[in-house]
Amino acid sequence: MRILILLMMMFCANIYAEKMQWLGQQHPWNMEITQSLARETRLAQTSFETIRLYSGFEYTSEKYALNLVYFCGAQKLSEQGASSAKERFHIYDRIFLYSIVDGWITAAQFDKEAATSRETACRYGEAIAPEIQKLLADIAIQSHSKFCRPVPEGDPLRRQLLDALRRAYIGDSNKRKLNSVFPAMEFVAERLCATANYALFYGYVSGESPNPYWHKESHVERTMSVDDMTMDILPNTPHRYEKRFLDVILEKNIYGIWQTIPQNYYLTQQTTLAAWFDNRPGEGYWNGSLHNDPLFSTTLAKVALQREQRCAREGDTISVTGLLHQKGEGKSAYWIITPDKPLFCVRDVDTRGRNWNRQLQLVLTADERSALRYLLDKSVVVGGDLFLALGDMHHTPLLLDNIFLLTQAR
Repeated sequence: MRILILLMMMFCANIYAEKMQWLGQQHPWNMEITQSLARETRLAQTSFETIRLYSGFEYTSEKYALNLVYFCGAQKLSEQGASSAKERFHIYDRIFLYSIVDGWITAAQFDKEAATSRETACRYGEAIAPEIQKLLADIAIQSHSKFCRPVPEGDPLRRQLLDALRRAYIGDSNKRKLNSVFPAMEFVAERLCATANYALFYGYVSGESPNPYWHKESHVERTMSVDDMTMDILPNTPHRYEKRFLDVILEKNIYGIWQTIPQNYYLTQQTTLAAWFDNRPGEGYWNGSLHNDPLFSTTLAKVALQREQRCAREGDTISVTGLLHQKGEGKSAYWIITPDKPLFCVRDVDTRGRNWNRQLQLVLTADERSALRYLLDKSVVVGGDLFLALGDMHHTPLLLDNIFLLTQAR
């Protein structure tokens, strides 16, 4: 019951909603809806007779937009292989929500068989006009378990998720000193929701000093997409620094502990921008922010897997566990780590050597190496920024620089 109330609040406590609009059969969304319906019902060769088609829009209390469509269509049962003396119809009576990842998805359905394909067979026919609040109530009642559910203040889960963010966030990686204590950060959630195994945080760090590389903007609004966080530039007054929003997926591991995705990556003020053309809305692949998506649980799980399997990029801040060794002597000495789990994919790295990912050189000063010599030939955990080798001055294709963590593995 508590979950159902939360979903009703999410869908019905709207900030802005417009009236449902009738869409003609020639509207592009009619084709998109029928294609989605054919895909969901696995009737790819089937044509549907559209009876009712209405669209609506709502800006929710969680500050994201819902695009929904009420569709009522008919198909002769004879087209499905059924035969009878009197023609009957299968009525596809559904409410669809639009996902930037998966396109139109059924959020509630009232399918039935009927002797007619007229509007009287539809849940919202001529006598009952579809209204946004009624449709949202239908969705909340029928599909509450299918969505990423809001995690409100006071819920113990909220503390677990924010603690996972604190463990992963290190702020400005360029300013961290080796093995220094990270200050606990406070996070402001614009959207925080969870399924059984995944969660989404969209928000920002409170009270953080602006990064000198952040741009100053005036009265602009845009979003730059990245693999595991986004940078939103909100409407600003002149000379006001942009507010950076984290867009992070979290996963609950086999021990019940929440951790950020991708695993073994740190969240920082710096990040690597993903290519704009990587995003293919409605085609099941999305590299950018999810905060404007209704977030079906299946969608969140799919994007979490995509982010976990992404290629590492130069500039990513990562954690590597493995054996620490010294190569060379005197002024020619350098340290490497042999990772327990080598990076399987790194964009633009030189992969001509068979063992390109088997060792990473650690960029450390002589004083740092001297202070940590007791860690040599032991299993360690290293945290730093991933870089690609530059010519003969480096000894492995991959490097870890700006190292802020080097301790013995537990």
